[in-house]
Amino acid sequence: MAITASLIAPITASTPLGGFDVPSLSYNDINSATYKIGALLTPSAGAELTEATSGTSGSSPTTGILGVALQAASNLATAPAYPNYGNTYPTGVASTGATAVTPLLFVPALPSLVFEGTLASNGADYAVAANGANLYVKYGLTKDTASGYWYVDVNSTTTNASCLVIGIKNVQDVVLGTTKGVRVYFVFLQDATLFTTQA
Repeated sequence: MAITASLIAPITASTPLGGFDVPSLSYNDINSATYKIGALLTPSAGAELTEATSGTSGSSPTTGILGVALQAASNLATAPAYPNYGNTYPTGVASTGATAVTPLLFVPALPSLVFEGTLASNGADYAVAANGANLYVKYGLTKDTASGYWYVDVNSTTTNASCLVIGIKNVQDVVLGTTKGVRVYFVFLQDATLFTTQA
């Protein structure tokens, strides 16, 4: 079994709770990064960000999540180093009039922000529960091996949970018993992020 390729989509920011604007921050990639848009990011060495590690058999990152990538990785063998966001030029190119490397942006994984993602189970399509049983449940976030996109994994619970599902994007998915590509709204669990209040 696999997640239907045409129906899985990246994790995206939806809306703040009690606000209007979704924040974004600049960052530097690690060298040769190849993650997709919507990837979970975590700090590496030297003020760089890297893709979080997604394990197998229902395991997902449960600590250290910093945010969600707003674009795919730069995939540069030698990525720009902090603090040179957007003003590092290719070797041998004069800075005057040259095109700069654009800064990469991510949405911080603040517990006050609502995100949306595809609901699936252990790398396979999943039918959303008709009685709303998937609402207000803590699930993990897992990377799909085929598409490279991250999804809300109903097979990843308890100690592997990193988000809380708070809504179904299209209520008709529940009414119709949609079995593929259901999008859900979720918030990050605070302790799964770097914005935790715990020491």
